[in-house]
Amino acid sequence: MTHWPRIEWVGKPFGMLVHPDDVTTAREIIDYILQKRCPITCVFRLRSRDRGDRIGEFVGTPLIEEGRVVGLLGILRDISERKTIEQALRRSEEQLRSVVQSTQDAIVSLDHEGTVVFWNYGAEQMFGYATEDMLNRPATCIIPERLREQHRQGIQRAGVADRVTGHRFESIGLKKKWR
Repeated sequence: MTHWPRIEWVGKPFGMLVHPDDVTTAREIIDYILQKRCPITCVFRLRSRDRGDRIGEFVGTPLIEEGRVVGLLGILRDISERKTIEQALRRSEEQLRSVVQSTQDAIVSLDHEGTVVFWNYGAEQMFGYATEDMLNRPATCIIPERLREQHRQGIQRAGVADRVTGHRFESIGLKKKWR
C-alpha cells in the first residue's frame, strides 16, 4: 500500500507511515486499543513512497498473552480509490439534487404504497405544500377524489411491476389553497 520496503519500516514507530496531520489521532487510537483491550476500526491518511498520500482503513486489536497486552495486531487496507469514488458520488448527487430542486416541474416520488418519499421545490410551488408537510404522507391527499381509485390502481400496478423508475406520467393534483 505504501510502497516502502519492509526493511525501512519494520520495527520502527508506526507514526512514520502516518500523515503528519493524523499522527496524534493514530497514537490516541493505538493507546486506546492497548489500554481498553478492545479492537477498533478507523480511517486515516498514510504516506506512500511514490503515490502520494493514501487513505487507509486500519483494524487494530490488542495482542494478549497470558492475560497481558504484549502488542498490537493491525491490518491496514488501502481505501483511497473507494474514498475517491464516494466523493465523486457525493458531488454527482449534489449536482442532481441541485438540478431537481431548481426545475419548475413538480418531481414527486412515491414508495410502493403511494407514500411521498421525495417532493421537490417545483412540487412545493405547484401544489402549495412544503416538502416537510408532504414527506411520508399518502399522495392521495393531493389527488382529486374522482381520480383516487385510478391512482390506487396505478400504485398497485407499479407494485406488481416492482419498479417504475424512469417512467414519467402526468396527473391532476389539488393545490393547497383550493382544498
